[in-house]
Parts: sequence; structure tokens; C-alpha cells
Amino acid sequence: MDSNGVIYEMLCVIQCREGYTYAEPETPNTFMCQSDGTWYKLLFGAQLYPVFPKSQRPWPDCAPEESVDAAKKNYTFYTGSCSGNDEEALARIRENFLNAVKDSPLANFLLCDASQGQDCVIENIRVYCGENSRKRSVEERIITFDFVIRDKKLSSDRKVQAAKLKKMMQGLDIVDKFIKERFTKLNNANMPGMHRPLVRVSSAASSVACPVGKVVIIALGNSSELERTSCVKCSAGSYYNRDSQTCKTCQEGSFQNRTGQLSCDACPAGKWSEGVHAKSFTECIVICEPGEYTMHGEYGSINCLMCPIGTYQPKYRAKKCEPCPSGKTTAQKASTSINDCV
Repeated sequence: MDSNGVIYEMLCVIQCREGYTYAEPETPNTFMCQSDGTWYKLLFGAQLYPVFPKSQRPWPDCAPEESVDAAKKNYTFYTGSCSGNDEEALARIRENFLNAVKDSPLANFLLCDASQGQDCVIENIRVYCGENSRKRSVEERIITFDFVIRDKKLSSDRKVQAAKLKKMMQGLDIVDKFIKERFTKLNNANMPGMHRPLVRVSSAASSVACPVGKVVIIALGNSSELERTSCVKCSAGSYYNRDSQTCKTCQEGSFQNRTGQLSCDACPAGKWSEGVHAKSFTECIVICEPGEYTMHGEYGSINCLMCPIGTYQPKYRAKKCEPCPSGKTTAQKASTSINDCV
């Protein structure tokens, strides 16, 4: 802002250097910075969204693009009534099911090509009770898991690695019929804790797979999609969500100073981070108490100021004080209730 009170603006286009990208693909690359220190995200070419607090850099860190070394197929089994299953029973069913998968010819012979350095693993197995898609008033037991082929001889040549991934995905599709027939015939003898055989099974399309903490990112370009696909680790200020398999931003009151983590850390007691994407506990500032309001100083500093006479504030972390009703005032500063207005 100049001496006449004019605020200047500057548009900034942010790009990661070659070999790096954002783990959150929706990250905008255009921002506007005002001379008073306020940042704005520019979305859809026109809409401006202010970044809070002012001192926070509005874009996430760039992360290295890593080659993909695995392919997966997700399976979902619907096993009938879920009544009477406690957590211990579900855990036992999970273990029995996992053993049945590991002991099958599928795992031992059909997918794992040791000569090519391939390995098969079962990941993300879950056993839970869910709503029956056919009878919405009835819950049924659901078992889901990812069957993953991992390439232990990763090639640095993207074309070569893309061809290997394509072959692994085709292999998963070929044995799809086998695994469905095999496991829908399991009975109580194979699966202790089951009250009836597996009754329905579905599978998703084969796809590439990244380790936990990393997400699949497809870059723009003219080469094949598999050649443009990378695994990217969730950046600091975010965490990896297992359910959605995406990076999620740390929300207010939390931070994360490491990459590829499964959760954000809560701020220490009595402190709070304002805005999202906090990357350090130093961004957790003292919480302003009732009777106070938050004032942002220069360089991102936070001050807790007492509510002036004639106002009150009953909440923590308030950004302003509430005025007393017309004709009433408070006897002192830092009032915390409308009842203090007399």
C-alpha cells in the first residue's frame, strides 16, 4: 500500500520443476498477491479465494515423481447376515480369509513370476458390516481387499516400466474368473467363524498401485497414460487418507511436518493453528480466551486483545467482540457474557 492508500496486486504462476509435482492434483497454479500481504487463489480463471492467515503460503510443497512398481485389483465379497458379529469375530474372520487367499494356487502359482522379480501381496483387507445393496434394511458382512503384484526389478525407462505394468494388469484380469469361482465356494470348514458360504463377489478394474502414503498422479503429455503415471508422496501439511487413497489437507487446530503420513498431529494443549495446511507446531498459536479477540499483527503475529467496554465475547478463538444491546454497556473490559451488559 502506498502513501495514498492504494493496494497493488501481482499475479503469480507457480510450477514445480521437472520431475516434481503436487500430490493434490486440484492445486491451482495461479495466485494473486496484494501489497498488504494477502494471498488469493485464482480458480477457474476468475474466482478469487483469500488465503488465511495472511502469512501462509497458499500452495503446497512440490514432491518428487516416483516410478510406479505395482498393479492391483480390488475385490469385494458379500457374505450374508452380519448379525451377532462383534469386533473379535470380525477380526477372526479377517485372519481366516487372509490365510485362505495366501494358500490358494492363485497366490502361489498364477500371478507371481519369481523369474521376473514379481511378488504378490494382499493389502488393505477389511471386514465390516454394511448395508445390503439389495435389501437396505438388512446389514451384511463385507470383506474387501486389494490383490497387488509388485515389481521388484523396477526399470528406470518409463516405456519399459509401462509395458511391465500393462502386463501385470492383464494378468490380474485373466485370473479374475478364477478367484471369483475359488472363493465363492469356500465353506465353513475353510472359513471358521462364517455362518454360511460366500454368496456374492465383485471386482474393480485393474489399476496401478502406490504404497500407502503416496498417491497416483497422471501428468499431462502425449505419451501413453502409463508412461505419464507416477507415485507422489503426500506433502507436509497434509496426510494420506486410506479410504479415499488421496492426500487431505490438515485442518485448523492441527499440523504435519513430515511427508507421507496417515494423519495430522493436534496442536499442543492451549494452542491452535489458524487456516489449513499447517506444516509445523510453530504455526500453533495461543488460543484467545473468552473476553478476548484475535488481532493479526505484522508478519503473521497473533495478539489477544481484551474486548473493549460495551462489548463481550463468550467464545474461544473469536475474531471480534459482540456489541451490547442498544442502551446497555459493560462495567469493564474483557466481558465474557451478554449478562455483563447492564
